[in-house]
Amino acid sequence: MTGAQDRWLWFLEDEWVQDRLAIETSPPNGRQGKPCTSEVRGAAELFAEGRSEEALTQLNRSVREGDPEAGVLSGQIHYERGEFLEGADAYQKLRETSSYPFFAHFNAGVCHSRARKWRESAEAFRQATEVEPLHPQAWLGLGVALLHEDRVAEAGEAFQRCLQLDPENPAALFGRAVCCQLERRLDEAARLYSWLLELKPDSEELLSNAAGLAIDRKDWDSLREIASRLLRMKPESKEALLGLAAAAMAKSEFQEAANYCARLAQQNPESFGEWLNLGLCYQQLGVWDQAAQAFERALSIKPGSPDALDPLARVLGKLGRTEAAIHTWREMLRQAPGNADAWFELGCLLYDSGEPAESAAAFERCLRAGGDCFEAHFNLGIAYLAMGNPKAGRDALRKALEFRPGDPEALCALEQAGE
Repeated sequence: MTGAQDRWLWFLEDEWVQDRLAIETSPPNGRQGKPCTSEVRGAAELFAEGRSEEALTQLNRSVREGDPEAGVLSGQIHYERGEFLEGADAYQKLRETSSYPFFAHFNAGVCHSRARKWRESAEAFRQATEVEPLHPQAWLGLGVALLHEDRVAEAGEAFQRCLQLDPENPAALFGRAVCCQLERRLDEAARLYSWLLELKPDSEELLSNAAGLAIDRKDWDSLREIASRLLRMKPESKEALLGLAAAAMAKSEFQEAANYCARLAQQNPESFGEWLNLGLCYQQLGVWDQAAQAFERALSIKPGSPDALDPLARVLGKLGRTEAAIHTWREMLRQAPGNADAWFELGCLLYDSGEPAESAAAFERCLRAGGDCFEAHFNLGIAYLAMGNPKAGRDALRKALEFRPGDPEALCALEQAGE
């Protein structure tokens, strides 16, 4: 079963920055500064009236002249208009002039995070923590940015610093849980998710991550309970359907798994993984036609994938489509020439197709690829005998008997070969 076990969702993306840029005409965050100019006061009034474009126009000259109050208000307006990069630029100018350093660094980090510029966000928040190391939200912002940059260990340290200052901060606890999950500290992650779900039982993101964690832990009963809750909240939730399919597969409930996988494939018709999972379910059920169709659909999305070629070749063999199965195994081996199992399966099909020489060559490749077992040597011996090469056949059969002494089939074959 393929899935998104290592995938995670961030939550509180809006909540954790909510009102962080709430700036009035008096100095924000309690800072003290010179009185605002008339232009800044006028722009603030225009902004309060919902005339943000006019407010920005009125601020232009003061911003160009480096008035920090104008820069603060310009950043606020851009942020509230959803112009996060422009807001970040405004705060960057404040950072360069050393005006209100923590405020400038922090708000630049927020703007960059909303624009999904995680590297820039991390740098801004890092500077904010250097200015005010006891500010928990700055450490939280740094952790979020680092996590999105896949710097998991550093993110975990940042979340821990936030929690030292604000022990019950749910976003920081969530960040720690994600870090634990990615670092494979699964029991600790489960404990944190469980505690967070008591606080936010209807959080889609929390339930989605908890479902992924349950897959990692192979805790199928918990997975089914979590995924069912999520599906009741969001009937077409990909994470819920994937979780329920994984739980059903783990319990060999293949028809139920196929039903969930079919819904996923309908929702995501261009997803390789959804069609592959559906094919694997049908394969387990022995519904060969539908399995082949699902694997072929997967290969139309990701041509040449060994993950789909292998089961497709096996299903085609079950359907008696020997020529197509041989072609598929050959394609598989072009992608993965060292796959001993694929050489073995190809050898069997070639022998059944009346091609003993090609079959023997395939079994030889199987053995060179590491498939040193009774079956490979036995089949190689039978193929050599069918080619009219009794000496090579006997040698291979004797080798097979080293793996399984006294095997009646091998002994019978050796006797028929003149020994």
